Amino acid sequence: MIAEGHKVFTKVNAKADGMDTIFGHYAEYSEEGKLIHFMTFDDTLSMFNAMRSTIELYTHQLEKNLMVNVKSVDVKNTLSGTTNPRNAQSVKMG
Repeated sequence: MIAEGHKVFTKVNAKADGMDTIFGHYAEYSEEGKLIHFMTFDDTLSMFNAMRSTIELYTHQLEKNLMVNVKSVDVKNTLSGTTNPRNAQSVKMG
């Protein structure tokens, strides 16, 4: 952190799964100590990639844990809303 008067710059080490980067935050405060200006210098591409890989991982795990067993599906009747519910065998969520 670097501070001079009412101006502060903070270096932030940002680590998460798939991300290890540095962010910078700049702030200016009034005489009363109220925040009047705040600017971020963040590595948004690293954040995006880390969030995307995390979402993909959780989606894959959810798909693995979600089992849908159906004896038969009649596409024509499914689209028209007349599918017989007795055809559905089980739905199990992990």
